[in-house]
Amino acid sequence: MPKQLSLFPELAQKLASNLDEEALAYACNYDRSDTPITREDLSEAYKDGALAVLTDVIDLLKKYTDLHES
Repeated sequence: MPKQLSLFPELAQKLASNLDEEALAYACNYDRSDTPITREDLSEAYKDGALAVLTDVIDLLKKYTDLHES
């Protein structure tokens, strides 16, 4: 288990990096002609939504792990 925990920071960095790239790509490819929203705002909204989903998944995995460890 300690080996897995030591890899977590690298995994978190990779996820954050991928999320930044995906948010930028989404903001660049999204048609904003019908709204005054900026690319930066759109990118932040995309990241906020993705982080909310990731948080829920992590919470579920933690509950599952806690349940099966006890």
